[in-house]
Amino acid sequence: MDIVKNYCDTVFPFLWVRKEDKETIKKEIDAIFNASINSFVVESRPYSLDQSDFGTESWFDRFGYILEYAKSKGMHVWLLDDRSYPTGSANGMINKKYPHLRAKQIKCNSSDVVLGNSPKCVLTGIKANTNDKLLFAYIKGDGYESELSVNEKDEIIALPNIFGTFRVYFLIETEDCPERDGYIDMLNPESVDVLVKEVYEAHYNKFKEYFG
Repeated sequence: MDIVKNYCDTVFPFLWVRKEDKETIKKEIDAIFNASINSFVVESRPYSLDQSDFGTESWFDRFGYILEYAKSKGMHVWLLDDRSYPTGSANGMINKKYPHLRAKQIKCNSSDVVLGNSPKCVLTGIKANTNDKLLFAYIKGDGYESELSVNEKDEIIALPNIFGTFRVYFLIETEDCPERDGYIDMLNPESVDVLVKEVYEAHYNKFKEYFG
């Protein structure tokens, strides 16, 4: 019996929510309960982010029903802390309200060059009219290597007056990361404050009687 009890207390299946009606949700919770599982995690799982109603009144009505019905069966409920997995969109508010907190990444561009008598310039990979920043540049080849002097918005830089074949490396901070578009900058403490405000506090204000 102890093994069964421990199993029931530690298995947390996901209840995916996609605007289902309450009767469908009730059947899904019953299926979890009838499998002798006492806890589950609610996850907003829209087919696409623009179809999510997470954090709206329709969501709160449906989630409130889930909490009420689970309580009537003595079950514990957890909530995945954002409108979709993985956490970090702050309920889709980053691009709308907090663009300065957009996720950033460091990428490395490189360019092969042949240098001779005439001066030579090279494109850095910085994109115009963006928040891209050139952090570092380095040239190496034919027995020569050196850091290059740059400004963070340089789209083109001049290369040293040297001879031979070289590779130039550029480290760029960019928000151009499609797989994390609209996600928070994980290195900025303000991002956590926004996530708490847009998700945690919004749900706490509605359902504080259910919180531990």
